[in-house]
Amino acid sequence: MYDEDNEEVELVTTENAASKLKEDSVAVVIKPSFNNDNWTGKVDLSALIMPVTRLKDDEHDLIKDTMYALVTCFHLLNTDQDFADRVSDEMERMAESGELHNLKKKKDITHLSSWTKTQGNA
Repeated sequence: MYDEDNEEVELVTTENAASKLKEDSVAVVIKPSFNNDNWTGKVDLSALIMPVTRLKDDEHDLIKDTMYALVTCFHLLNTDQDFADRVSDEMERMAESGELHNLKKKKDITHLSSWTKTQGNA
């Protein structure tokens, strides 16, 4: 993935998480849900909020608002088919245009028409 200056952004992995998640960071964690070692087709969404050391309360609130917006979008992906279709179409457009550089190169983008197993096959 690339930032607004077209600089490559390193993704957080299990190997580098401790070094990437520092004070003032907020991370959204997506964890697959299993039943008897079989994936249920659903994911659990949670947040990791690191200790605040340099941000003022109102600045940290802006960071948390971004996380809440992502959680809200996730909710809409699971409850509003029109929203899910629109996101899927935009994701496909971004992949084809190269805006999702790393994901497109790895061919990890597929057309998604729904986001949970209960609403179809993603």
